Amino acid sequence: MPFSPANDIAQMVSEEELNEDYIIPRVLNRKVPEQVAQAVKESAIKTGGVRKG
Repeated sequence: MPFSPANDIAQMVSEEELNEDYIIPRVLNRKVPEQVAQAVKESAIKTGGVRKG
């Protein structure tokens, strides 16, 4: 199973933006940290690595 945060980052590039020079979001894209944090949280809960308190 692919690592969810990596998939989420890749999916942040829209079809219109996707080209040979732009396949992943830029480092300064402000959406990336939020998206990755959410995906890591969800993965940790699903796999039992963390329990909701």
